[in-house]
Amino acid sequence: MNFENMKAFIADIDGTLVTKGNLPGPKTIKALQILHEHGIQLGIASGRVINTSLRNRFSEWGLSFAPDVLIGMNGGEVEMTASNEFVSQYALSPETLKEIMGWMKPTGLIASVYEGDHMVATAIDAMQAASMKRNHMEIIDTHGDYDRLCVNPVHTVIYRYYEENKEAVMNHIADYLSSHPDVVYTSVNTFPGIVEIIHKNCNKGEGVKVFSKLSKIAVSDIVCMGDMDNDLGLMRECGIGIAMANGSETMKKAADEVTEYSCDEDGAGRFLFEKWISALGW
Repeated sequence: MNFENMKAFIADIDGTLVTKGNLPGPKTIKALQILHEHGIQLGIASGRVINTSLRNRFSEWGLSFAPDVLIGMNGGEVEMTASNEFVSQYALSPETLKEIMGWMKPTGLIASVYEGDHMVATAIDAMQAASMKRNHMEIIDTHGDYDRLCVNPVHTVIYRYYEENKEAVMNHIADYLSSHPDVVYTSVNTFPGIVEIIHKNCNKGEGVKVFSKLSKIAVSDIVCMGDMDNDLGLMRECGIGIAMANGSETMKKAADEVTEYSCDEDGAGRFLFEKWISALGW
């Protein structure tokens, strides 16, 4: 692939740039620094809400500059750093949220939604507590009050499951969605052990389209990188799509390139140096 005319690089976080809860590897940090120095616009495309934590991510990684664009909520939110432009799209209404939580309730899983700089969940178990600690984000426990999660429109309902009940959960979701084809939402696996219910039209590729329009950078001049199925929109829209070695099989099939090394092995940085930075003599 030819990276010579590429003008932007947008990447997923967990499983792509970082092993969940950790910092990027040294090669990834250095690669981002070099790309920035050569005028490449940098962005994060995450399933997380755009809040203080996401805005400070580059700073937490030791970088002296902010991302040029933040794509949050799997494409439902886009924020341009320089201009402070913010776009929100494809949110689920309170009525739709109640509908989702109604048919998902038989799974027995905890439902959670983002609410500004904190989350609201129907309960807090070990996985929720670990997430709260890892992301430095408070989770408000509603003690089973589902209506509390349906006060405002949100972009996603998050469910965490254990490996032993994965098949039952996936079958429950597939059965419901296949028998209700007219609903406005679908499901997406965003990380091992996490499934989210989001708007059918909401994906990270839609966020890239917004970035392209606001930045005047053609989608064909954007490089993207991801690992899970919620990154497929990136693969469809960007000029060059890169899947991680640790990514899902669906992602690898959709990508133009697959990294040789996994996220745990600093795979993003290794790939960027070999295929882009060193290839152009930067």
